[in-house]
Amino acid sequence: MELAINTGLTVCAKPFVKWAGGKGQLLSTFEQYYPSELIQGCIKRYIEPFVGGGAVLFDILQKYRIEEAFIYDINEDLINTYQVIKNDVDALVEFLSDLEDRYLKLNKDARTDMYYEVRDFYNSRPLKAIQ
Repeated sequence: MELAINTGLTVCAKPFVKWAGGKGQLLSTFEQYYPSELIQGCIKRYIEPFVGGGAVLFDILQKYRIEEAFIYDINEDLINTYQVIKNDVDALVEFLSDLEDRYLKLNKDARTDMYYEVRDFYNSRPLKAIQ
């Protein structure tokens, strides 16, 4: 799936999820391999084929003058999450706050039950074949 991002970040953004194979701890190593054209401001478009948690994406968007970015990942839920953050972060924060409030009102056993209910709901969704 794809998500186009109009950049112009004015605040510090960091990956919002830990991701298998995440690159956050390797950014200083990777940066030495960034093209000189990126550093000079000649590259205006960034394309990330395997965004995952987005460590490289956020690093580049905050350090360099990128005008547009396109992110891709085979994980539709991940791209959907980026889309929700991009398009309606306030609704996401409200939803998560409500979920947290419900959770915190529960005793330990009920919290465990709620966790498994939410997980089972998520995992019960049909898988889509890789195209």
